[in-house]
Amino acid sequence: MFKRFAMMLCVVGMVIPVRAQQGEIGVGLMVGAPTGLTGKYLLSNSENAIQGFLGGGFGGISVGGDYLYYTDAFDHPDFPFYVGPGAFIGPSAVGGPSFDRTGTLGLGVRGIFGVSYFFPRHPFEISFEIGPVLYVSPAVDMGLGGGLAFRFYPGRLPRK
Repeated sequence: MFKRFAMMLCVVGMVIPVRAQQGEIGVGLMVGAPTGLTGKYLLSNSENAIQGFLGGGFGGISVGGDYLYYTDAFDHPDFPFYVGPGAFIGPSAVGGPSFDRTGTLGLGVRGIFGVSYFFPRHPFEISFEIGPVLYVSPAVDMGLGGGLAFRFYPGRLPRK
């Protein structure tokens, strides 16, 4: 069942970006919890984004996403602060050694607090985020997640 669900998420993840206009999608790598691939879709109102990840940790691979709200906390358009809720799914081992139940599916929710820097003359973003994680299946537990991400926006034009 997990393989089918993961396959479905991958297919949906490949189809959704095709509908977006150039400059709204960033793809890259994230180091932390999880470590792996990351993508961000900047919504047209520039105050929100949808972020997704496919990464691993503690011997398992998880897939998840977040809905982000941007604010002008630092009063600089290239350096926004963001916060948002998210969810993830993966093998139960993703929750850490105490979750090692072979063949079971792990589910969780998370809250993200982060800051991004969009390079004004280049189509790149670097971001740092951290936040609480609540594992809800196969057992209830809490943790801390987050990391450092680097994304490339292929259609974004540099500002002068």
